[in-house]
Amino acid sequence: MQLLLHNEAVNHPAADVRVVDCHSLLHLRVPKAVRACDAADACDELVILGRPTLHVAAVAYGVSLWTVARARRLPPQERDQVRKGTRPIVLPRTPAPLPVMPPMAVDVRTRLLDIVDEIGGLDATLDLLATVGVQLAA
Repeated sequence: MQLLLHNEAVNHPAADVRVVDCHSLLHLRVPKAVRACDAADACDELVILGRPTLHVAAVAYGVSLWTVARARRLPPQERDQVRKGTRPIVLPRTPAPLPVMPPMAVDVRTRLLDIVDEIGGLDATLDLLATVGVQLAA
């Protein structure tokens, strides 16, 4: 989308066009009626809004503040790619690699023998089973 600036004569030739810094608009201590008149001047091109805030730009273009903030982080070349539709505004994350699982024994008998060896032999395994059985029975 391209914006075209024009230099047409203002509706009120006697009025001077002034530039207002958007950062100061929220801090003005004036009644609502005065602010409404200033807003009308902006619509009638009697006031040029300079240095728009993120909020003003987001509302003017109908996007979220997050989207404007994210677009500001992009260099001009990437902004052009987004405008052309060849790049998303946020690149998708690469999926995390799957955790590497230790190799499992092929059958139950091999796994049981590995567990018995890990416990400390057949006698230690039987003693452990007896102890667990007594604790469960209690």
